[in-house]
Amino acid sequence: MSIADIEKVRAAESAAEALRKKAEDEKAQIIAAGRKEAKDLIEKAGKDAEDAYRKAIEMAEVKASKAYENTIEAQKEACEKIKAEGRAKIDGVIDDIVGKVVGI
Repeated sequence: MSIADIEKVRAAESAAEALRKKAEDEKAQIIAAGRKEAKDLIEKAGKDAEDAYRKAIEMAEVKASKAYENTIEAQKEACEKIKAEGRAKIDGVIDDIVGKVVGI
């Protein structure tokens, strides 16, 4: 093998080593970019989930508040009805009590 052939082999080996190093560097960059993208996606998914959770809680609180107000309003109406019925009957009840006490 001549010196020129040996220099060609060394040049080819050097070029191959440079290509391998370049490929390794590109691989490392691609992996790092992929990891960063995955991390960003996970963070975004977590934020989106937190936002959805907050909205669901807010909606549930609004529904619960409306249900509470409806129940209170219905019970107020029932109380008013009982109160009105009691007032309508009060005179008769008073007469019955007085009659029992006095003996009429």
